[in-house]
Parts: sequence; structure tokens; C-alpha cells
Amino acid sequence: MMQLDEAFRGESFITDLGTPVTATVDGEEKKLGRYAVFAPCQDGEHHQPVEVGRSLKRLQKKYGIPDERVCRMTEEEKK
Repeated sequence: MMQLDEAFRGESFITDLGTPVTATVDGEEKKLGRYAVFAPCQDGEHHQPVEVGRSLKRLQKKYGIPDERVCRMTEEEKK
């Protein structure tokens, strides 16, 4: 299976977790960003997260990322 670092070598991409994510921070439930932008590291081999957000279109526009570089993560259907 190809790794994301290999598939997008030298290019930024966005991951879409597919569902809203929540976490408890200081005892308070917080809604976290569903989308994460990853940019190439200086070594050219790996990527690092640079921003997390709730608006896919805003992140795509800000970082110039086309739909082809949005990786949608989904759960396998349970039988």
C-alpha cells in the first residue's frame, strides 16, 4: 500500500476525517477541525501538519490544494 508521503511527494495535501471530531479540553467538550493540511518537510520525503480547520473550501483556497489532493478517510462499513 502506498503511503501518503509517497503519493504526494513535494506537494501539500488535505486529509478529511469524514466525521466531526470532539475532544475534552480543560473539562470542556470542544469541536475540532475535520480537515488537516499537510505540507512537505524540508527533507522532501515527509509531510507535517500546518493547519487544522472546519472549512475545506477555505483551506483549499488558502493553500492552493485541488480536489485531487484531498484524502477522505472513511470507516469500513460494519457487517
